[in-house]
Amino acid sequence: MAIKVLDLQATEVDGELAKDPNDYERLGLALPEVSKASTTPSASLTETHLIEDSEDALALEFARRHEPHLRYTHGMDWLYFNGANWGPDRSMRRYDYARHLCRSAAAGHDDKDGRKIAAASTVNAVVSLARSDQRLIVNAETWDSDPGIINTPAGIVELLTGTMKPTSHTDYVTCMTAVPPLNQHAPVWARFLQSVFENDEDVINFIQALLGYCLTGFTREQKLFFFFGKGSNGKSTLLDLVEWLMGDYSLKLPASV
Repeated sequence: MAIKVLDLQATEVDGELAKDPNDYERLGLALPEVSKASTTPSASLTETHLIEDSEDALALEFARRHEPHLRYTHGMDWLYFNGANWGPDRSMRRYDYARHLCRSAAAGHDDKDGRKIAAASTVNAVVSLARSDQRLIVNAETWDSDPGIINTPAGIVELLTGTMKPTSHTDYVTCMTAVPPLNQHAPVWARFLQSVFENDEDVINFIQALLGYCLTGFTREQKLFFFFGKGSNGKSTLLDLVEWLMGDYSLKLPASV
């Protein structure tokens, strides 16, 4: 496999050296012509050659192949996208993918080199080097950062418009609700609200708006809501149902908090 790599040589202009693309642009120089190097994709601009099936070359190929479903975040380790949401790579898929890649690369070499490429040390090196590949790195603050969407088993719901789209790996969502939304009447839910709030439409509308607000990540209202009253009046039933529906988006704190 071949790619184009910029061969940047230090060039002196008015006493200043141009060593990288930023220097060339600052000094008003044209970038040198590209040359070809036999390697895997996405080589660094300062590299003129990658050794075939080296640890570095294998790590670049690893990142190219698995960019759609692997990410690395400092403090969160590796995450895997299952098609619906991201989550910790507890099944160690990254190592399985690296083993497949090294095993395939080793097949094109003699026994001595093949054993080295397929060795555990090479597999570990591929995974370790891939952690610095910019295609796979995600900052912690990127995850679940859009307050106006919620992820469901049926896809992403744009809460401000009510539209839905398929969940993509670039949405960077780790959470998901327990069930998808259904565009139909919920008679049991309606009867429950009427029973608990004694057919008070103002209170029922407020509760509906409150629960809808809880689906978002917005905090602009700056309010903390408490449900209080005598026992057996529907508080726990309502909140337990909402907690279950919200799935990963909900968290039940102990009373001691």
